[in-house]
Amino acid sequence: MRRESPTTGEDSPKRVKGVYIHIPFCLRKCFYCSFYSVEIDTTIVEPFVDALVSEVEYFKEKISSPFTLYIGGGTPTCLGDSLLRLIERILILLPSEPLEFTVEANPATFERGMLLPLKALGVNRLSLGVQSLRDTRLRLLGRAHNASQALEALETATSVFDNVNADFIFAIPGQSLEELVEDLERVVSMGVSHLSVYGLSFDEGTPLKRLAEAGEITPVGDVLWREMFLGVHELLIDKGFVHYEVSNYCRNGRVCLHNMVYWTHREYFGFGPSAVGFWNGRRYYNPSDIRSYIEGVQHKNLKRWVEELSDEELVEERVMLYLRTSGGLPLKKIPLPYREFLLKKAQELAAEGFLRIEKNRIYVPFESFPVLNSILVRLI
Repeated sequence: MRRESPTTGEDSPKRVKGVYIHIPFCLRKCFYCSFYSVEIDTTIVEPFVDALVSEVEYFKEKISSPFTLYIGGGTPTCLGDSLLRLIERILILLPSEPLEFTVEANPATFERGMLLPLKALGVNRLSLGVQSLRDTRLRLLGRAHNASQALEALETATSVFDNVNADFIFAIPGQSLEELVEDLERVVSMGVSHLSVYGLSFDEGTPLKRLAEAGEITPVGDVLWREMFLGVHELLIDKGFVHYEVSNYCRNGRVCLHNMVYWTHREYFGFGPSAVGFWNGRRYYNPSDIRSYIEGVQHKNLKRWVEELSDEELVEERVMLYLRTSGGLPLKKIPLPYREFLLKKAQELAAEGFLRIEKNRIYVPFESFPVLNSILVRLI
């Protein structure tokens, strides 16, 4: 019989687990992207698929129902029919149908003919990387699609799936608040049930970061960034969406269950090159190199980096993740030895208006989300 974890206070077999599968292939890498991806090489697609299935098979006994399944990347739809075959092989290994099954898609590799087969395989949520409806912004971001393709993909996706997410980016150099609102209004009118709206980041090692350092582009200032963040919120709430995480909105109850696995600090398995997993108080990282990944799986010698997390580190992670959500952090999720210290710090921040403490939970009011990182530094 498995004992209750002293850190989480939860019995792990009953917890929803997330299963994430990373498809690293793209037509080309976007200028802002710091995730691991490579341009698609048809010569290694099948060896990659075989390796991925073998990795899932190795872990299959550790995956218990209920669980969510998320296939992301990269651009999964780059694989074409190979994606369908991959899904068929993976579903055979899993203990049951996923509670939620998401596949990411890019308008540049979007084919209507693939949607019905995906739906037939059990995919019940589609996530489209739209980012903008302006060709000038898409070119600056290095996207492989244009605005017309994005609109066509949205129209097609919402005609087949009743749960469609659109990823959007704000604070793109040259973008105005009026333009952003106009684009989002158009996307909302097309029937999406979920929007992930992220502020543009200039991560180290990306072409966008180098352009900014060279003075060729100027990042949006803090004042406009905040206006855009608040403007997005005002618009989407007015349109009937619920704001349930810093960057995420849904309507009709279509919360992304898979991402909630992360934000409520539950266990998840990551498969594929560069994938990350969290299980039994440990976090593991697969190698960020597709050839090393394939060879490692083939020779049963996949070199993962494993991070042992202390109880204190697990508590800090839990605080950081839960406070990203509008529901906040229930104090019962924090073990007693840490709760008193956390509550004292939270009361200091609440007195300054940055936090709220109600009914044995701590949460960040919406107007404080733009300074969430500063709040977390003081809290943990």
